[in-house]
Amino acid sequence: MIWADGAVVAEDALVFAANDRGATLGDGLFETLKAVEGRPVFLSDHLERMAASSALLDLPFDEAAARAGVAAVLEGRAGLASVRITLSRGPGPRGTAPIPRAEQRPVLVVASAPMAASPGGPIRLALAATRRNEWSLASRMKTLSYQDMILARAEAARAGADDALVLNTAGRPVCTTIGNLWLRTREGFATPPVGEGVLPGIVRSRLLAAAPSAGIEVEVRPLLMEEVESGTLFRTNSLTGVQPAGLSLPPSSDNPLGRLYDVLEREALS
Repeated sequence: MIWADGAVVAEDALVFAANDRGATLGDGLFETLKAVEGRPVFLSDHLERMAASSALLDLPFDEAAARAGVAAVLEGRAGLASVRITLSRGPGPRGTAPIPRAEQRPVLVVASAPMAASPGGPIRLALAATRRNEWSLASRMKTLSYQDMILARAEAARAGADDALVLNTAGRPVCTTIGNLWLRTREGFATPPVGEGVLPGIVRSRLLAAAPSAGIEVEVRPLLMEEVESGTLFRTNSLTGVQPAGLSLPPSSDNPLGRLYDVLEREALS
């Protein structure tokens, strides 16, 4: 189901103009979240992240409208579903010159689709040559300019892997193409900081906040390639939760982060 700027529309409706900067320049943002029996998981967290990013981009964002769109596409939706919120700058002239805020006509689209349950099994990673630019503010936002991650995922597919391990320009592991990265350590876990080029993921943020009270020690620090090559990794993502991962197919291992996130998700839906 698709909702665009205030109304539910046909699945094949043309909701973006040919000169929309989201399409021509990737000038916009998106959020993807999980819904269970019509109830979105951590919706406020996703909307807060979109609002923060839109402020950095000087891109008008109507949070109340986004909530209405999510409610509309989830009405009567049973089972598991994915929800995508897309915010584009809207129509604009050729080129990259900024559009004055008063002249912007942003386009807000919300879509939902049925989703299969996450298998929860281990994820095989392949090291990607494509790097993530930790110097760019865009690395901290879910922008519509996702080409680097598409290239990295294609590298992984050619290597027969499920996802790619992505390094920053300093050669340190920072993420996969669709999730945050966690390393199992002797003391607990480690995950890289946002300054390394990391998207501040919603699952990541929730786990960081809840881990201390659950007795799980987490270090937020840069990861080194040598420890990632030989270590047990986990990938976190709003649709698939917490999954074991590794450069060689890891064995199913104890997953306290996964158990903690399951509790957090159940509490959010209760």
